Amino acid sequence: MIVSLTDLQQICPEIPDSPVAVRKLLDESGIEVHSIEIDDSDCAIDVELLANRGDHRGVWGIALELAARLGASAQFPPTAGITFEVAETTSRFEATYDFATIVGAGNGLEVVALAKDVSHELGQPLHVYDRDKLNGQLRVRFSRQGEVVNLIGYSEPISLPADLLVVADEVKIVALAGVLGCIDSSPDQGTSNFLVESACYDPVRVRKSASALRISTVASQRFERGSDRAMVYSALQRLAHLVKLKEVGETHAEGLSHVSVPDLRQTISASHSGAEKLLGLSISQSDWARGLERLGFVEVETERWLPPHARVWDVLEAADLYEEYARLVGFDNIPEHMPNAGKGVPETSSQIGRRVAASLLNAHGFFEVVTSGTYGEKSFSAIKQHLAGSSPLLDHVHTAYAQASEDALLRNNIFVNICSAIDENSRVSEPDIRLYEFATIFTPDDSKKLGVDEKNVLWGLATGGRLARTWQNAEEVFGPHHMVGIVEQIARALGQDWSIQHMDDDHIYADLLHPFQRGVVVNTSTNQAIGVVGSVHPGLVKSQNQNGKYPVMFQIASEILVPEAHQSREVSGLAPVVRMLDFVLHSVPADEVRQHIRRSGPTWLREVYVDDVYQIPDSGFDVLSVTFGLSFEPDASRTATEINSTLEALRTSTVQFFGAERVAVRGA
Repeated sequence: MIVSLTDLQQICPEIPDSPVAVRKLLDESGIEVHSIEIDDSDCAIDVELLANRGDHRGVWGIALELAARLGASAQFPPTAGITFEVAETTSRFEATYDFATIVGAGNGLEVVALAKDVSHELGQPLHVYDRDKLNGQLRVRFSRQGEVVNLIGYSEPISLPADLLVVADEVKIVALAGVLGCIDSSPDQGTSNFLVESACYDPVRVRKSASALRISTVASQRFERGSDRAMVYSALQRLAHLVKLKEVGETHAEGLSHVSVPDLRQTISASHSGAEKLLGLSISQSDWARGLERLGFVEVETERWLPPHARVWDVLEAADLYEEYARLVGFDNIPEHMPNAGKGVPETSSQIGRRVAASLLNAHGFFEVVTSGTYGEKSFSAIKQHLAGSSPLLDHVHTAYAQASEDALLRNNIFVNICSAIDENSRVSEPDIRLYEFATIFTPDDSKKLGVDEKNVLWGLATGGRLARTWQNAEEVFGPHHMVGIVEQIARALGQDWSIQHMDDDHIYADLLHPFQRGVVVNTSTNQAIGVVGSVHPGLVKSQNQNGKYPVMFQIASEILVPEAHQSREVSGLAPVVRMLDFVLHSVPADEVRQHIRRSGPTWLREVYVDDVYQIPDSGFDVLSVTFGLSFEPDASRTATEINSTLEALRTSTVQFFGAERVAVRGA
């Protein structure tokens, strides 16, 4: 947006003449300056507007920001004394907070030019109609499917989808509300009677209309960020003043002002002490109050503030007020300091579990990915044709304002992502896939808040060769048994016991997995199903034109990814104490021995792991020498004698539990 230094100074005379000083002032206010062009009479400043600051889309809003920073006053441009009648006319106006009009006689095209000037000056879009082309009163309503409009700047009529916000008379649509007007109601060379509209529309509705038709205008960009309700009337009064001043014509209020909501603003609790704590500044109560009042905030009660109408859309909580005050002070004037920090926060059980699972998958060559949590009907159709008519996967949570897009449905399964991953890799001729994701699945559930049940899961996908392709390695396909092995390794790494059990035909994923290569992952200690593992159904693979591929997958509930008996502990400056136990195992799984040592150990035994495995020559395949690592919690008061005694007790206990003929101390 380009603003004139002269225009800024007309509103706030204290703004300096120096372009360098003005640029510094704008930068300190958080308004980025792209360039400055200087000529003999003025200085044109090209500024980059903040996405959330709709009030900056006018000279008045920028001048008001600079005046507040300078501690100066801002003078509103002269206006005509037009009085608007406030009336409750909700039945004629949808998704509209204010709607006011003035009418007049004069050159319609000159009024259009003045309306553009006012919109640029005050940041309030105005729309001018040829009054003689209107049929009856205006109203704001939703479009009906197939209604045709002739928008300004478009050579062909446009057929509208349903539920777009439009302005209409009693016969036709005259404008796409907040976006663009129609040719058949716009002024031309012969216009002598005009009507000017000023409104405050629902920003979400304007954004939906602009997006649906892929139209972006100065007006839509302003309305999408939330307009200023108070400026609806001031802009018309300003236009009426200019129409008379320029001798373009005469105007008067039509006497209609629609108000559907008395006041959108809500009070915000914020104190100068809170600002002091956040910004690291010494702020007096009077300076705090004076600064916010310069920005248009009103203290309605002690430490409770009401934002101006222009800021109702982006100032929502105390942190927003603290940011506004910081802008006044200048970000460069806020002292730098490191936040207070203790010894650090230890990882939670779930964080440790995620790290353990991710590390194991990474070791197997898997890469973590982030996929979309939404998809559309087109993407879902890839698996829909394979589902039974009663499948729960047919029910989705629908997103608002995206029913016709590829973001219309919240993900209720991971098979859409699996199909997408296989397809994307095929496009770049990549046959070997290893990926995993910590994702969220959404299912409709009226018993839950907002009618949505959210479940966090870890899922993975593999296809192609198990080993890297080399001249020496014969290609071995990554099969379901390999994926089962990885799932079991995750369980062991977490110190848990999972089993793979039969999947019934009524399982939610039964239609999408190979009938003879699928299973349910069950937590043996609770006998609860926690996930699935298996091969993707050949029919689903074939329907995606991926013949010759054999993708396998798993899905595990994230809530189960917690190390057994993990307890949060404070971070210590001491290194953990590590000792080793060596056993010779005769047909005994090493994990059973590890779990026994863990159960038998003291509370300060942090971890037990397999450190080394050695097959003893000439002793048979089932005879192994295994070294177990034991990590003890560090404690300066714990003696080496106590640790060694504990180690000896664990050695004796293990041999007695399994029997000396099955587990023996190596070297004994």
